[in-house]
Amino acid sequence: MESKNNQPEFEWTQFYQAVADKLREYQNNRTELLNAVLEHSNDHFDYLRQYKFSDGSTGPLEDICPFTVLCTFNRLHLDDQAKRKTANDVASILNVNLPTPYKFYGIPVLNGSAARFFLFTKDGELDDIEKLWKLFINALNYSGNRNAETRRSFLSSYDDALKIKLVKRKLSIGLHWARPMDFVPFDINTRNIIDELGITPSKTSYNLNGAQYLKYIDELTKQFRDNNFPFRSFPELCFGKSQNIFSDDGESELTTPKPQITESLPSESYTIQDIFDDGCFLDTSEVESLIGRLKQKKNLILQGPPGTGKTWIAKRIAYALMEIRDDSKVVSVQFHPNLSYEDFVRGWRPNSKGKLEIVDGFFMKLINEALQNPNSKFVAIIEEINRGHPSHIFGELLTLLESDKRSPDHAIQLCYPNPNGVSNGVYIPDNVYVVGTMNTADRSLALIDFAFRRRFAFASFEPKLSGRWRNWVTKKCGIDFKLVKDVEKRIKSLNKQIADDLGKDFQIGHSFVTPASRINEGSTKEWFRQVVETEIGPLLEEYWFDDSKKAKETKDKLLENW
Repeated sequence: MESKNNQPEFEWTQFYQAVADKLREYQNNRTELLNAVLEHSNDHFDYLRQYKFSDGSTGPLEDICPFTVLCTFNRLHLDDQAKRKTANDVASILNVNLPTPYKFYGIPVLNGSAARFFLFTKDGELDDIEKLWKLFINALNYSGNRNAETRRSFLSSYDDALKIKLVKRKLSIGLHWARPMDFVPFDINTRNIIDELGITPSKTSYNLNGAQYLKYIDELTKQFRDNNFPFRSFPELCFGKSQNIFSDDGESELTTPKPQITESLPSESYTIQDIFDDGCFLDTSEVESLIGRLKQKKNLILQGPPGTGKTWIAKRIAYALMEIRDDSKVVSVQFHPNLSYEDFVRGWRPNSKGKLEIVDGFFMKLINEALQNPNSKFVAIIEEINRGHPSHIFGELLTLLESDKRSPDHAIQLCYPNPNGVSNGVYIPDNVYVVGTMNTADRSLALIDFAFRRRFAFASFEPKLSGRWRNWVTKKCGIDFKLVKDVEKRIKSLNKQIADDLGKDFQIGHSFVTPASRINEGSTKEWFRQVVETEIGPLLEEYWFDDSKKAKETKDKLLENW
């Protein structure tokens, strides 16, 4: 099987490598590079002009690393148009002559609040930027000439840079931007694919040291040469597992990453009581209200802080609505800035022969199936619905989402004809329901526009550390009965501090302290300590990214006298 890196989806790799090559020239001339960025008229550079320093002051950035330059057009809240503009401006500053990518499929991005590789003070006392430049140069040298010396230099600079606060897995993402064919990024999407393939580098963490990281890259590179392995390169791996899924006739499907259809389970009846039997901590009246609003409005968004069980409850209220546990009638998709109308509804897509053809998107396929089965209910679950651009993604179907327009009388023609070339009217049938989830703690996300919002009912979630939670985690999860109230007290105290300082939207949800499976007897203290160190602690660092001391003190308080 040949690599597909010469396909349009991977043309971006050449541009990114060219930008990295030009950045190399500014290692000893960073002032000129920084001034060119700060003086540019692009509004997307404003966060560098009003940089928040680690001492709390704000002002223009006083030094810059190459990864930060690459980060300017690889941030979560930028859509493709903004990415193209910013990437084009960076190319202009660096005198890169290659065309700017049109699409940014599969390229990892950083969240707005995490889009930094260093904490910089006004007096420049930290040498983190020097460490990042050294790693960057050594990475390019190792990529271009792999030998014992370049490998040794890379390992040394990688481990040195890994000590920088808040960097962690971001190093792998930055290295992938610079040399996408040589370094694997450990962003969430790529990690999920790696986990599903069963080739996770570590059972406990992706925060590998330099030797572990390169060893893992070497092992993956060997896998790429195996004809039975579904990927041929790191860009293909990041692009998503649909990149090398084969159709019945053996032709590979080159499409944008598809939503994951939940694994089919034997159909069985499902009631509200089953939701509580599965481990729901909401009150009965709250669950009944959710299902009632979904039936009436047809569209429902569950919003709240991270870890409050939004996705978990979304699937179960879908079952209860259908009154049957049938995963074939539930489709899940995660919105992101690169998702388009053509992906979700209908549009032109390249086929295996390199020709364009009209293809129905995720939602149109669900609509067609619902039309063919009018006596069944179908549910689309859209995770992180505000990470994309919902009004753009739904297009004309936005109007048809309304519950009083679910009939052939309101059918409209789409921008594109159907795959058979026929321009017929389309409507959303009455047996299609949409459930979205939204993380209110993400500071990089803009508010959903009113036209989209008014077509949905909204339900707000909060942490549920109640009697239901205590009973579940002690009886089902093995948490020590004598310690469960102490865990509850510590999390509630933390949430009060978070609510006072940042707002309720940033509280820690109950899912953080609800084990997915039963823990060993007598291990409650060690389990809680690991949760704080590896899950809650990093989240607090993101929350107080400009005050690392407070983040550490808050985390340490959680484990005080534990």
